[in-house]
Amino acid sequence: MAKNEIDNIAADWVARLDGGPLGANKQAELDAWLAADARHQGAYVRARAIWQHTNRVAAMSEGATRDDKPAPAQAASWGISGRMLAIAATLLVAVVGAGYFGFEHYDGRKMAEIGEVRLIAMNDGSAINLNTASVIQTRYDADERRILLREGEASFKVAHEDARPFVVAVDGLTVRAVGTHFSVRRLKGAVSVIVAEGIVEVANPTTGEIQRLHADEWLTAVAGQTFSTANLSANEISRRMAWEDGRLVFDGESVREATAEVNRYATVKILVEDPAMLDETLVGVFRIGDSKTYANSVAAAFDARLVEEENALRIVKK
Repeated sequence: MAKNEIDNIAADWVARLDGGPLGANKQAELDAWLAADARHQGAYVRARAIWQHTNRVAAMSEGATRDDKPAPAQAASWGISGRMLAIAATLLVAVVGAGYFGFEHYDGRKMAEIGEVRLIAMNDGSAINLNTASVIQTRYDADERRILLREGEASFKVAHEDARPFVVAVDGLTVRAVGTHFSVRRLKGAVSVIVAEGIVEVANPTTGEIQRLHADEWLTAVAGQTFSTANLSANEISRRMAWEDGRLVFDGESVREATAEVNRYATVKILVEDPAMLDETLVGVFRIGDSKTYANSVAAAFDARLVEEENALRIVKK
């Protein structure tokens, strides 16, 4: 596909987004288009930059002159004016021709809803698993494949490429891999990295601290503190990453910890009303999203009862 055609498609997507959020089908179509070719992502970034300039130029020019002519029907359906389209066309020539790229920009925003585990196949052969309530953005270019983890947790099976390292950015840290399987979690002010296969390098550019992790190793990082690392058994790694297969596996966690984890996947939360019960430990395997089965199991194990309400599942003493 010719570069001009790619630029036109990118500009069309940006114009659509200016009118409001896309529906699920259109968002999937956009995600697929961005993932299909690195040139698409570059064109989309340029179009976004152009559109931001367009808004500013249009706002300034509106004070000097006013165009009361009705906008073309197609432009109106996107919530933009013919005047702004003309400005955008002018800026497209000026900005793209000058090679303007004055900021770091992530595109390809992808998310998993509460209770969802989403598998994403990238165009380089890598695979990303998004855990519940998680958000990433991607930026693939000629020198690097970079993922920004904004919220939640994701695991990565990275296709090896000598020329383009794979980097996950999260809370000021970078997790760099070449070809490996690992997970990164951002939750409650802490970042954790688990390596299932291969080697990754975790770095804090602010402090200069760098830690290399091998398979079956785990790192935690809290803002302002040095890295903490530990060795985990293969079984423990598998248990902690069982969410990739839609399961939660508990082996000695407290009811407090296990319930908090189950609630991450649920819109109807479980409330344990007996403080003493929260410190009890449990063992079990549960399907992600099946909060009721988990709540019934806890109630049965600790001689309590389950009270179902519209907005909560309450575990109370008999």
